Amino acid sequence: MSKAELLSSDAVAMTWGEAVLGPAVRALPILVSFSALGSANATIYASGRYFTVGARYGYLPEIFSCIQKQRLTPLPSIVLMTILSIVYCIPSNIGNLIDFVSFVAWVFFGLTFLATIFCKFTKAKVDRVIKVPIPVIIFMILVSIYLVIAPVISSPNIGYLVALIIMLVGLVERRGTMYRGKKTVRRGGGNSQVRGQNTTKTRPMTRQQSVLLCEKDQTKENDEKFALVE
Repeated sequence: MSKAELLSSDAVAMTWGEAVLGPAVRALPILVSFSALGSANATIYASGRYFTVGARYGYLPEIFSCIQKQRLTPLPSIVLMTILSIVYCIPSNIGNLIDFVSFVAWVFFGLTFLATIFCKFTKAKVDRVIKVPIPVIIFMILVSIYLVIAPVISSPNIGYLVALIIMLVGLVERRGTMYRGKKTVRRGGGNSQVRGQNTTKTRPMTRQQSVLLCEKDQTKENDEKFALVE
């Protein structure tokens, strides 16, 4: 495949499959769909957890700290995230939303990698569950920088500036909250809180309860492994 073919293709995987796989290319869309579905499933639940944790610390109404009783999923947070995604798509399209979300995500990924290196030197003696070599972290920082800068240079858009402003506003509000020593949202919502929980069949979960639940699940998983060995 030439460079011109790759640049002009609307679906590079299909173009490559037609040239290499022959008749088997028909299975490629199905495989890509499975991959996209798995990625979307993981992203939805991971993003929903962000809202849940923020609500536990008082930065969102308490209803968003609740989880579904039977499935233990952050249902209110997922509903909120879905509504926000639809609202964000109204003035533009899903393509721009994906671009802006990826831009913001890689900004935070890069900051996380920087924080990892910082902690390796300032808290070198702390016992860590996962240890990542410094060269790997540096490589990921470079990848983050590229994925943040490249879209802005290749296709400048006011949306990237808006995303940065929103992040800065959140940072200022966070610092102000830490300085005041207060939560930004009043805990408890009275009757509306109860109605919301009854509608979604959810219950609040504190950080301590979440940790205990994870430990319980880990213990159960270990017991099942030992049972298989026996």
